Amino acid sequence: AGFGTITTHIYADLALGSNPQGFVEAITLALLLVVITLIVVAPAEKVLGGRLQIGRTAARDADWQTSGRITRVIVTAALGLYLMITSGLPLLALLSAAVTRAIGVPSTPDNWTADNFLAVLTPRTGYALGRSLLLALAAASILIVLGSLAAALGRTRGGRGLSVLITLTLVLPGSTLAIGLLIGYGRWLADTVVIILIAYLAKLWALAHRPMSAAVDRLPSAGLHAARVSGAGLPTALATVVVPLLRPALIAAWG
Repeated sequence: AGFGTITTHIYADLALGSNPQGFVEAITLALLLVVITLIVVAPAEKVLGGRLQIGRTAARDADWQTSGRITRVIVTAALGLYLMITSGLPLLALLSAAVTRAIGVPSTPDNWTADNFLAVLTPRTGYALGRSLLLALAAASILIVLGSLAAALGRTRGGRGLSVLITLTLVLPGSTLAIGLLIGYGRWLADTVVIILIAYLAKLWALAHRPMSAAVDRLPSAGLHAARVSGAGLPTALATVVVPLLRPALIAAWG
């Protein structure tokens, strides 16, 4: 669009520059983004983290005030319009361009074609899709465990700082995170699929941690206490009381 941002400068230094000094500039700009992000995220996590927790003494949901029908319709319509503008129309434009014979040609039925898909669906693309699917499944499964552990630790005083680091990797631009991973692990993991998996874990950890953290914050402790005093061991109590209540959050986090 013609507007320079820090991330586009970093990308240009990495992808287009041939001067070694460009890499130094990219590193410096990436570090600047880290500092800015810490300045914003850390206080927000400190101030809002405790307030977002909801204490509950019973398994039933809190009594929420029900709004009128007109209000619900307006809110639903507004959310639908927002999703259409931010996601629906761009995806529709992407599909329209993909089925059109050439860029700039009107996307009418006369100019639609499947040749573009046939051109890219090659064995090489198939390997890449399979590798991407394998990485996604591995990352999602690992992050379920990491997100659950982080959510449990987040209820302790010492574990609250972990939420800041998890959020930091999500809000940082991918180019900044990539530079850090290349410098930190490139010597040992360059040209391996493992470094991509680590990048997925770092970038997407918050997407598993946040649903789990919200679910744990709203988890009533009475059920677990009742299971323990009734003679159930901790593994049994977790499996029969905690996990069923967390199942929707687990599914959402994995997805």
